[in-house]
Amino acid sequence: MAHWTLKDLESRTTPVEALVILSCDPMVYLAEVHDEGQVGSVLTNAGERCRTRSLEAMRSTLRKIPHRAAWLEHQSAFDEMIGLHSADSTRLRAPISIGDPDP
Repeated sequence: MAHWTLKDLESRTTPVEALVILSCDPMVYLAEVHDEGQVGSVLTNAGERCRTRSLEAMRSTLRKIPHRAAWLEHQSAFDEMIGLHSADSTRLRAPISIGDPDP
């Protein structure tokens, strides 16, 4: 898995394909980048995984990154809660806006 720092992503001249905010828990949000067939974590400039306690805080953190699309992705725990292991993905994905996406 690739890793990109906020500083590197903010200084890009070409936009990334997609910014994805992962809703892991009602109070934990992580960021990923999908670009040129790679998926990677967004790191703070100190090298730690970019993590916030709210969706708005994550949107604010990512707002300067040039991107074409942005998604909020949530992993449903429904199957796990009732004891089923579904072969189908239980991820819910919704488009969101983060700053100004590039054309």
